[in-house]
Order: sequence, then structure tokens, then C-alpha cells
Amino acid sequence: MENKGISKRLWQLFGIFTIITVISFTGCSNPTGVVPSGGEDSEEESEEEVFKHPEPNDSSQEDELPDMVTITFISNVKENTQFKVTVEKEAVIKEPEDPEQDGMDFKGWVYKDEPTRQVAFKAPVTRDMTFIADWGTTGLEYGPGTRSGEFRIMNNRGLVAKTVVVPSFHNGTPVTAIDSRAFFTNSNIQSVTIGAHIISIGDAAFNDSGLTDITFANGSKLEIIGTRVFQGSNLTAIEIPAGVTVIEMETFSGITSRFAVTFANGSKLEKIEEKAFYRSGLTSIEIPASVETLRDRVFAETPHLDQVIFARGSKVQSIPTEAFLNSSVRKVTLPNALERIQSSAFKNTKNLLELEIPSTVTDIRDRSFDGWNDNQSIYIPFSIRSVPKGWGDWRKGCDAKIIES
Repeated sequence: MENKGISKRLWQLFGIFTIITVISFTGCSNPTGVVPSGGEDSEEESEEEVFKHPEPNDSSQEDELPDMVTITFISNVKENTQFKVTVEKEAVIKEPEDPEQDGMDFKGWVYKDEPTRQVAFKAPVTRDMTFIADWGTTGLEYGPGTRSGEFRIMNNRGLVAKTVVVPSFHNGTPVTAIDSRAFFTNSNIQSVTIGAHIISIGDAAFNDSGLTDITFANGSKLEIIGTRVFQGSNLTAIEIPAGVTVIEMETFSGITSRFAVTFANGSKLEKIEEKAFYRSGLTSIEIPASVETLRDRVFAETPHLDQVIFARGSKVQSIPTEAFLNSSVRKVTLPNALERIQSSAFKNTKNLLELEIPSTVTDIRDRSFDGWNDNQSIYIPFSIRSVPKGWGDWRKGCDAKIIES
């Protein structure tokens, strides 16, 4: 009996111990039982603070790099000799040392996209740019221009250089003209580059010279090519700048070498004067739509002429007297605005196998096709209203097939 009493008491003590232990473990997360300030949400906010990335302070941020621009200097266009300088945007770039080139004088730097403007190296640079060296052949003679603040190229008949470069500037002042007969009979000269500021080339400037190649600088301001400028030279090709309005009398006459003529985009040419290509080696030409007038014998006696094309929209209304006299021309596309074909215009053009007369033509003068043979054909529209006075005489000298269309 005594043993049973002891056992019962031990079981009671064990139960009390178990209850105390459970209560202790249950309250271990907050042993004090006090709710933290901020209420029940404080635990959630605390977790956000733990996992939130710290804001970087100013000292941890990298310094921003400044905007940079690149300036390209081209000292020799043909050989593409160049170097580059990178500077901060809005900086004033320092002028580099003058480049050197055999037989040339350095005249300064000009803007590639505006070659008539010289670089002063005073204004801040705000974008990538390219500067080109302005050169002038050593030994060129300069004189005051017709207007204040300009220079012109004077007598250089004795210049020994084969390659001549006419600069845009001389002593910081624009060079705007080449004198009449400036290189007359100079057999040494072979190649010429004309600066962008040149406005006029005087009469016979390269007459009877050894000139074979001529180049006009980008942005050329050329407006006037005088009479007989290239007469008797050895020219092989030329692109006439857009600003030229007239090809004067005999400008290309007497050139024995074969050459082609082209015109820069936007040509403003209005007139081609008498004998402009007379007895020359011209091979082809497309006459700009802006041209309104051709003068007598403009393409006469041209033994190498292959084709003459009038651009679409041509304003030419008359093929002048003896325009193609004794020419070897093989193809002529007449303008749709054409109204008259003057006397002997196509006389003895034996290589021109066919010619279509536009329906706009109202007048064909006597002997216009004198010397044509039965291998040639002329297409004439019904709309021609005026039978020329010399029509009978023209028929006697012409054996071509006349096809009414």
C-alpha cells in the first residue's frame, strides 16, 4: 500500500513538470509576452528593411564621361592622307602644324562640306567635322582682284609645273578669277585643279596649252568660262560646274584629242555659242534641259562625235544653221520642244542612219539634209505645216528615205 502511494505521487510530479516545460517552449519567441511597438505589422516591416538594397551614395557613382567629337584633317585628297583629333565637345581646337607637299604652298584649312569657307580655329567645335588642306602650286603669280578683298591668277605662261593647283585662298583672301591668257601656250601644264572660289576663267586662259585634265573643286562657284579658253589644248574630259550659264564661242574648238563633256547636277546652262565645239575631238554630250539656245556650227566638223542627247524637258526650239555640218555623229535625239531646223543643219552627216523629227517641228529650212544617201532615213510627221521655200533644192541633194509618220 505504501508503494502504491509513492508511485501515484511520482506520476503527479511528472505531469506538473511536463506542463511547465510545454509552456516555456511555447513562449520562447517572445518570452516577455510584450507586443513590440508599432503593432503586429512591425515584424513584416522589419523583414523589408533587412532585404532592402542600400542606396548608393555620391561617392560610389562613376563620374560621367564628357561628350567627345572627332576632327579629321585631310592633307592630300588624292592620296587620302589624313589624321584625326578627338576633343571634348564645345572645345576650341588648336591649329595643327602646317603640312608640307613638294611643289605646293599650304594656304590653310577649309571645311570639306563648305570649301569656300576657311577654318579660323577660334569657334568651339560641336560635332564631327572634316577639314581639307588648301594648296596652291609654288610659283603661281597672284594679283589684286577686280573687287576689294580678292585675288586673281595672273600671267603664268612660264610656269614649269606639270600639275597646277589653283587655291581657294591666298594670304587668307579668296582667289576668284583666272586672267585671260594666264596659261596661254604653256606646254608644261598637264593637269589643273581649280579652287572652289574661282568665279571666272578669262578668254584663252588655257589656249594651246598642254592641258589634258581639269578638275573643279567640290562646291565650285564658277560662273563664266570665256571664249577660246580650252581651244587647241589636249583635254580628255571635263565636267562643267552647275553655275556656268554660257559656253562661249570656240571654247573647245580645235582640240584634237578625244574628249567627253558632262555637266554637274543642277546645271544652269542656258546657251552654247557659235562654234563652241567646232573642229574638236568631242565624242559625246548630253545637253542639259536648262539650255534654250544653240548657235551656228556648234558641233560642225567633229570627226569623233558619236552622240548628242537633249535631256528630257529640253527647251531648245531651233537647230541652228550648219549645226552638225560634216560631223561623224551617229545618234541625235531631238528635243520635244523643237520647232525649226535651219539651213544645212545636218548636211553631210553620213553616219547618222536615221533621224526622227518631233511632231512639234513646223519649219524645215532648205538643204537641211543635203548629202544624205539611200542608207539613211528621215521620219517626218504629218503635222509639219510649213513646207520650206527650198524644199525642192533639198530633195535634189538628198537621197535618204523620207518616211511620213
